[in-house]
Amino acid sequence: MKNENNKFNFQIFGVIIIVFIIIWRVIFLFSSNFELVFDEAQYWVWSSSFEFGYFSKPPLIVWIISASTSACGSVEACVRLAAPFFHLCTALVVGAIAGRLWDRKIALVSALLYFSAPGVSFSSILITTDAPLLLFWAMALYGLVRMHQGGTQAWWLLVGCSIGAGLLAKYAMGYFVLSLGIYLVACRGARKMVLSLGFLAGCLVAAGLFLPNLLWNLQNDFITIGHTAYVSDWHNIVVDLGKSVARAVTFIGTQFGLAGPVAGIAFCFVLLRLRRFANDPNTLLLLCFALPPLVLIIIQAFLAKAYGGWAAPALVSAIVLAAWCLATFARPAWTVLAVVLNLVFAAGLYHYEHLLAPTTSGWIADPHARMRGWSNLAEEVAASARANKNPVIVVGERKVFSELSYYLRDQKPTIVKWNPFTERRDSFDISTNIADFPNRPYLMIVSPETTVFARKFFCRHSRPVPVKSARGTILRVRLQAMWAWKFRGYDLKNQTPC
Repeated sequence: MKNENNKFNFQIFGVIIIVFIIIWRVIFLFSSNFELVFDEAQYWVWSSSFEFGYFSKPPLIVWIISASTSACGSVEACVRLAAPFFHLCTALVVGAIAGRLWDRKIALVSALLYFSAPGVSFSSILITTDAPLLLFWAMALYGLVRMHQGGTQAWWLLVGCSIGAGLLAKYAMGYFVLSLGIYLVACRGARKMVLSLGFLAGCLVAAGLFLPNLLWNLQNDFITIGHTAYVSDWHNIVVDLGKSVARAVTFIGTQFGLAGPVAGIAFCFVLLRLRRFANDPNTLLLLCFALPPLVLIIIQAFLAKAYGGWAAPALVSAIVLAAWCLATFARPAWTVLAVVLNLVFAAGLYHYEHLLAPTTSGWIADPHARMRGWSNLAEEVAASARANKNPVIVVGERKVFSELSYYLRDQKPTIVKWNPFTERRDSFDISTNIADFPNRPYLMIVSPETTVFARKFFCRHSRPVPVKSARGTILRVRLQAMWAWKFRGYDLKNQTPC
């Protein structure tokens, strides 16, 4: 009876920690003064129209923002509000996976390690595609675990729904399909599942959910898929052994930071004992869904470039394996240490200005740099725009376009991209055109080099002046403001006369 009481108390303590973390994160969202990073602002701009795809992302993240802002408002906290709750749901599903594979203790440790992980702490205060992606990945894996344990064919419907929804969140859900193929080959008992009607039904459901985005891409020259390939930098693959190794090592080191140091070490322990643990069907299943994304992105980092979050789906299985390792082979103090270190990181991240900045600002980069200065830039641009009636604001950067659109949303200004070479670098190059506003004054907010180049495209222009607040943003570049009148066209050979 004593052991049962201790077990119950441990579970209650874990639940209290999880409830504390979600309350902490929500309060932080509404009490902090962090501004939207430009990707978030871009998603917000897109949320004004319902589409089955957008320039650089599948549509789900935009639909989520549209729903949250419709219910809550357009302040930064409301734009981001769904993120911590997605991660809370993912933590519960991660715990359910561990509980089905082992027991309630490992389930609770898994949920705690996931929900407190540094990468999740950071992702919970931003609205990114990873938040829904990780939830649907975990749900698909849970459905597969139920099938793995002899569940009914109906669980394939959960797997199919989750894969389809995950692909609408981020194309990295495709790693799950690869991992599923590896699992079906590696696990003899799983091969017969491919021949079932449930498997076929799951495939049809996944394809049906993803089909609208696929058709949208088809109608738009596969622009989202093409952009994803471009961002991967496959067109610039140059293997320099020193730099390639450095990129790969940096990526691997980042994974420890995202999962937490203790969880990362525990996962490495599993890998070091791979020969022994791979004989266990539960660990083999999880390894099939952790290693492929990690290995692929390590190769990507070696060949071109890779951001730390590109293998984020591997975190789900890796955390469960780490929790199993800690609960099985380590003393309970290691689990406590893992969670405490993760929470200390979260405190340093969330409350950097009060806890760390006074003593470490000289040698630790401000983690909130991307979330500062944009409203000041918008105020300066708005003040300049008042010099002429009904101006068109012309910008040269996607970042500036997104942030000005958000922080000047109450004024509803006309903003267009400067695009003299008719490129398709972002959605604003496609959706806006300065030629659509021929008889209005133009306020150019562009680089000094562009102000010199752009003069030939207008009949008259003012002297450019520096935009002082631009250096306060993540841009860290010079911007100038210049008035221009009577746009003559981008084609220098066929310009309209002044």
